[in-house]
Parts: sequence; structure tokens; C-alpha cells
Amino acid sequence: RVGLEEMALDKARNAVRALGQLTPKTAIVRRNDKEEELSIDNLVIDDVVLIKPGARIPADGTLITGSSAIDQSPITGESVPVEKSSGDKVFAGTVNGEGAIEIKVTRLSKDNTLAKVMQLVEEAQSQKTISEKMTESFTRKFVPAVLIGDVIFVVIQVLFSIPLHTAFLRAMTVLVAASPCALALGTPSAMLSAIARAASKGILV
Repeated sequence: RVGLEEMALDKARNAVRALGQLTPKTAIVRRNDKEEELSIDNLVIDDVVLIKPGARIPADGTLITGSSAIDQSPITGESVPVEKSSGDKVFAGTVNGEGAIEIKVTRLSKDNTLAKVMQLVEEAQSQKTISEKMTESFTRKFVPAVLIGDVIFVVIQVLFSIPLHTAFLRAMTVLVAASPCALALGTPSAMLSAIARAASKGILV
């Protein structure tokens, strides 16, 4: 059970981490009348960033030059690109349309909207839903009851002269059918996977 649970949790965490891959690692910045490519971690507030058509926006900012339709679905879930012009806000991880634009950085990479989305999703995953709490409360009694009952089942069969091998196989069949571990594993894994999957589609839980 532990191995399967860790695999399910790792898969959910990886889906959340994949959100972080939406932001480009570098940005073209204009400083002192020169253009240079810098890591997004080196961006500072009020830096002017140049964004080519079709490129992902590397930082939260305000559009200062040009206009374009921005695909914001990775952040907001909106299926239709939103027209942006001078003075409008744009978000890291969204996709620029056909127009070349310039933005002024308003948030550092660690504080941008996408980073907050990831933080909120991770917090949501760490909290237990009502279903998980009910399942944990139930399995806390159900699992020991099934295991003890299975042992008693074997003993009763042996007392009625049923071969131990046959009694054991029957007991294992009952244990698999009752599946207490699957019940304990299923609910939290399903919730974590659902939250991560929804986040990757722009739906925040």
C-alpha cells in the first residue's frame, strides 16, 4: 500500500510542478538602451521585457507598447484569447498572440500569479477533504476488523478439518474482496490527482 500511495502522490505532485514549466526560463530585457537575454530570476521591478509573437510571457507585468491577443488559459482557464493593449495587465506563463509587445515587470518571478497558483494548489493538496476524513475514520476500524476476521476465518476452517493451504487461499480471497488498503488509498489519491489535473487545465480548487 505504501509504495502505491507514494507513486500516486508523486504523480499528483509532478502535475503541480509541471505548472512551473509554463514560465520561460529567460527573458529579453531592455536595459540602458541595450537588449539582453537574462534569467527570469534576475528580473527586477520596472524592467522592460520584449515579447515576440507566439512566445510565452516570462513575468507578470503591465503592457506598455503594442497590442495583442493573449491566451490566458494556463492561468484563468479562459478558452478565448483576451485582447490586451497599453496599460493592461499580463501574467507569466500566458501566451502572446500575433503582435510583438513590451511589458514593464510588476512582480518578481517568486511572487508572480503562476507561483501563487502553484502554492495554492499545493496547500489544497495538503488539506484533507470531508470524504478523506470520513474514510480515514472508517478504515481505522475497518482494516483491523478485516484482518482479525480473516485470521478467525482461517482458524474456523482448520477446526472443521479443512486443509490449512485451502483455508489460507480462501482467507486471502476474502481479504482481497474486502480490500481495506485500497479503500484507504483510493480517496486521498483520487482527490490529489483531481486537484492537480484541474490545476493543469486552469481550474483552481
